[in-house]
Amino acid sequence: MSATPAVRVVIADTIVTLDEAQPTATAVAVRGDRIIAVGQFDDVVATLGDEEFEIDRSLEERIVLPGLI
Repeated sequence: MSATPAVRVVIADTIVTLDEAQPTATAVAVRGDRIIAVGQFDDVVATLGDEEFEIDRSLEERIVLPGLI
């Protein structure tokens, strides 16, 4: 049985979501290779509840655009 990967919350100046209801965000939570939440930092953290997470500030002063791999 494998352990659940840690959650990483990435903070950026602007995250472009391409969602008309929420065109930009400031944080995205990632578990393994899956995005689990996108929004403002406080809202993203609130969706995690008591789950532990690490904060990644490497994109803090950057704009994040969606892309496909």
